[in-house]
Amino acid sequence: MDTISKTAADLMTHEAVCAQRYETINRALENGSARMNKMEYLSMTTEHTTETATAIVAKVAPPVGVSLASVAGYQVSEVLIWATLIYTVLMICHKLYQIYKDIKK
Repeated sequence: MDTISKTAADLMTHEAVCAQRYETINRALENGSARMNKMEYLSMTTEHTTETATAIVAKVAPPVGVSLASVAGYQVSEVLIWATLIYTVLMICHKLYQIYKDIKK
């Protein structure tokens, strides 16, 4: 067998192996793409539907509280001052509790 025929045979073998390799890679990429689409869909649907009752109440409480206070005759500025004061006291208590737990360890 002359060198040209051997080189041509080697090249054909190489091309066949590469074609098979690329086919396998493309199949893996297509399967991965389908799985990624499924995961993306699942993350998008669960992201918007797992809102707890606590989160809903936390979102609704400020406007409802201000509206009820306005109906009761309080000014919005008074409600905001009291809400800020209560929030600040709660945050201080929470921070002190965390410090206490860290010290107790």
